[in-house]
Amino acid sequence: EKKKEVKIKDYEYSGTSTNKLQFLPLNSKELSNKYDLFNFKGKKIVSDVTEYLQKGAGLVITQYNENGEQLKSLLLGNGKPIQLAANDEVVANEYYMTIENATDLTVTVVDFDGNVKVDKAKGTKAFNVEKYIGVQSDDTVSIYNVENGKQTFTYNMSDYINKDQIVNVVELNNGYFSFEGKTILEK
Repeated sequence: EKKKEVKIKDYEYSGTSTNKLQFLPLNSKELSNKYDLFNFKGKKIVSDVTEYLQKGAGLVITQYNENGEQLKSLLLGNGKPIQLAANDEVVANEYYMTIENATDLTVTVVDFDGNVKVDKAKGTKAFNVEKYIGVQSDDTVSIYNVENGKQTFTYNMSDYINKDQIVNVVELNNGYFSFEGKTILEK
C-alpha cells in the first residue's frame, strides 16, 4: 500500500507497539494521563481513555463517565465500541474474539471488525477450535460455527469422551462426530 503521512496537532505518541493495533493511542499534550484514539487516517474515534489493553486486533479501553463510573469497552475495526460489563473477560485467537461474562454465564463472539457472530450464548466457553466454539451450559455443550453464527451440534457431557482439536472431531459414547454434527464413525 502507498504510505501516507498524517499530521495530528497537539498530541504525542507514547505507546510501545502498534504492530497489531487498528487504532493509534495518543496523549494530549495538556492531559498526559488520558489518551485519545485515532484511526490511521487521523480521525479521532474515542476520547478520554484512561487505560487500554491490546487483545488480538482490538483494544479493551477504560473510560469514566461524568458520574465517575468506570466504563469498559472493546474497540475493534469498525470503530464502534462494544460495551463490556465490569467482569467481562475478552479472549482473542487468530479468527475471532470471545467476550465471556462470568456473572450472566454468557459467551459472545465478535469478528475483528466488531460484528457480533454469536450473541450471548448461554454457558461458559468449553473450547474453541478454528472457526468453531463450544459453549457449555450445565450438562450440555453447544457448538457454534463462528462464520455464520449458527449452532451446529449439541451433545451431553455424560456422552462426552474426547475432542480432537487437530481434525475437529468430538468423541462421544456412540461414535465420532464432526463439529457440524455429522457422524464420522459409529462405535
